Amino acid sequence: FDEIKAAIFSKPCSVAKAIYSSCTGFSSLLGQQIAYSAGVDGDASIDSLSVEEQSRVMEQIEKILNIRNEGTFSPSIIFHNNQPEEFSCVPITLYQQDSYEVRHYDSISNVLETYYGEKEVISRIRQKSVDLRKVVTTLLERNRKKEFLQEKQLNDTEKREKYKVYGELLQTYGHQL
Repeated sequence: FDEIKAAIFSKPCSVAKAIYSSCTGFSSLLGQQIAYSAGVDGDASIDSLSVEEQSRVMEQIEKILNIRNEGTFSPSIIFHNNQPEEFSCVPITLYQQDSYEVRHYDSISNVLETYYGEKEVISRIRQKSVDLRKVVTTLLERNRKKEFLQEKQLNDTEKREKYKVYGELLQTYGHQL
């Protein structure tokens, strides 16, 4: 445990990054969660923490390690506007805003299947949406060009009567020329 503490507090980076880069298996989400639970800013420099804040960070890391050692995992997915944002096997309290929803599952396998399945569906929908937008944009551009050309032809036909009279006069009096 002292090696972890030494590794974390020797890195010149943010609190969350120091945590997840020093502890094998910790994600950036877990680094942010530990900082949040300890009551420190995850983006603050690790050097700026007081001794008390360092102690709180280490307590939170110890809680995570106890969850791992005891096997008391809490697999869950964090949804934002019904779209999966993050998943974790430990309790995540970082996202407690109204637009976030935490759904708990029986196993991490169910979490991964649901998370990546829904991500794939959303990705497919976005891809189809991009394709449709491209088709609609292309059709709109073509129709705008057609409209421009037809308006130009319409403007040219407004002079039609004048040229019709000129043509009739040429035909009638052309033999005199």
